[in-house]
Amino acid sequence: MADYAFEIELPDFEPMSGRKSKTKDARKKELVKRILQSNEANVGAAKSEFRGRRLCLEVAFRLWKSNEGHTDTTGKKDIDNLLKLVMDAIQTPKDGGLGLIENDDQIFKIVATKKLVDDERNKGLWLRLSEITEDK
Repeated sequence: MADYAFEIELPDFEPMSGRKSKTKDARKKELVKRILQSNEANVGAAKSEFRGRRLCLEVAFRLWKSNEGHTDTTGKKDIDNLLKLVMDAIQTPKDGGLGLIENDDQIFKIVATKKLVDDERNKGLWLRLSEITEDK
């Protein structure tokens, strides 16, 4: 297999956590929708390329830290809860996901960062899936 990667950048997107069950499905649907709007043409190829492969997930969450005096808990979002929503969104379509991977047991490595940004226009999400070709 060639060095294939599925990569998206979702500027001006508020990274969301999947913590509360009431809003989890709506948040997952919104993330899936935004990914499809950004890179729908490559979703089918990624499904085929990643089938049965061991994968690395890299993700960067850019969260707006808000203005002084503004009550906001954005920066307090736990990175594991942010990751949970991403993992759910890239999995099987039967659960409302994209189907980029069959199951999250295909993910052997995760590199995740959370950054607070001063300007609300810089909030967003970057995601990259690629095959792990070496054991390290």
